[in-house]
Amino acid sequence: MSGRRLLALCVLGASSQGVAAQSLDAFQDWLLGCDNRRACTAISLEPSSDVTGVHLSVARSGEGAAEPVLRVRAYDGRRGPWRIRLTLDGSAWPDLDATARDGTGEIEAALPAERVRPLLAALRDVGRASVTVLKGAEAGPEVPLRSRGLAAALRAMDQAQGRSGTVTALVQPGPRPAASLPAPPPLPVIAQARAGTAPLPERMPVPIARAVAAADCDEPPDTNPIRGWLDERTLLWGVLCTRGATRETFALFSHRKGDAAARPVALVTPGVAGGREAPNLLAGAAFDARTATLSFHDAGRSSGDCGSLGRFVWDGARFRAVHVSAMPDCRGVSSADWPVTWRAAVRAGPPTR
Repeated sequence: MSGRRLLALCVLGASSQGVAAQSLDAFQDWLLGCDNRRACTAISLEPSSDVTGVHLSVARSGEGAAEPVLRVRAYDGRRGPWRIRLTLDGSAWPDLDATARDGTGEIEAALPAERVRPLLAALRDVGRASVTVLKGAEAGPEVPLRSRGLAAALRAMDQAQGRSGTVTALVQPGPRPAASLPAPPPLPVIAQARAGTAPLPERMPVPIARAVAAADCDEPPDTNPIRGWLDERTLLWGVLCTRGATRETFALFSHRKGDAAARPVALVTPGVAGGREAPNLLAGAAFDARTATLSFHDAGRSSGDCGSLGRFVWDGARFRAVHVSAMPDCRGVSSADWPVTWRAAVRAGPPTR
């Protein structure tokens, strides 16, 4: 696979989840990410110094008969309704009705299914492409759309999904039918432990205090601690360890009732290689006591257009990843659109003894 490998393939051994999470690869102005079920997303990237919020995404699930879905994302501070216009080498394609994604000005439009393949073919050979948001007769600025690397990203998507040489391939199709593609791997299933219901201790338990004292943290241990029962006997405790311009990093520990010592929590983030000094350090950490879910959002810079985010649940012995997405390049893609590298299903497990 050509392209710049940004995050190495992460294979989890028997001590964890036993399935491979895909990597993220950059192809000039496009990024490709695939998850453990061979669902892939290719995203166009803006220059890091000139971010407008405009990008295209091409998403396709791993099922043999699945078709690609193309969406255009943009930013417009005016009140709707809006239309989005794609222009290739001076020729405008039919306008797309856009909808608001949230209250911050982010809008999106989906290309009709019958236009996706023709547009992708045209984009691969285009000299100049742009996106314009229209409000009535008033047109916003024409934002350049970069297509360098699109063909390579789509070819890599075909390869990752086993489509090369089949009628389903986006680049270099062949005679093999869609039915020849193997089914995507099943989702890993995590049996989540039932969270405890006892009142939380007001003060840090002594075994946890000892573990915190041995950690190399810069912040006072009583600053906004994370606390919660993971099961009937296991307590999660997190302390703010370091504070930066865009992130707060927590050191996380668990303590089981009756044990003399607390242990650092071991966190494995599938598809995101490295990035943490220790397995129990988590940037942008938060714990939802209602669902007993540990989440994180590690923003690479203040604009929030790069980093990683995800969720973990406790299976009675360790935290296991439920969902992970990442964007290694700070180039205008909001966190809602970061490629997913890992998914798992969750079911209720038996009571912890």
